[in-house]
Amino acid sequence: KETREEMEKKLTTSDGTKIAYDINGKGKTMLMIHGVTDCKESYDSDLSYLTEKYQVYRYDLRGHGNSDHPKKQFDLEDHINDGIELIKQLKLEDFVLYGGSLGSYIA
Repeated sequence: KETREEMEKKLTTSDGTKIAYDINGKGKTMLMIHGVTDCKESYDSDLSYLTEKYQVYRYDLRGHGNSDHPKKQFDLEDHINDGIELIKQLKLEDFVLYGGSLGSYIA
């Protein structure tokens, strides 16, 4: 039986913010974006089902979870730019994009 990858990784955006992410499963790529006050682990209950068909990438938005919590004000545009940088740095192509709540605006 396949085990879930537990190791969290971090990447650094162009403005120096560290974004925490993890990768679970194998198959077609899916990127999950959580909502405000949540974190990537808010999708834990969905992983066992999703990882049967997808390699799931999920990340903590800036100011959430294990990502940096910048002292300067940030907004939706910063979240969108972080998502774009994550996609580029991880070289994600042809993937399913899922966003819940605030994550849907980012998506």
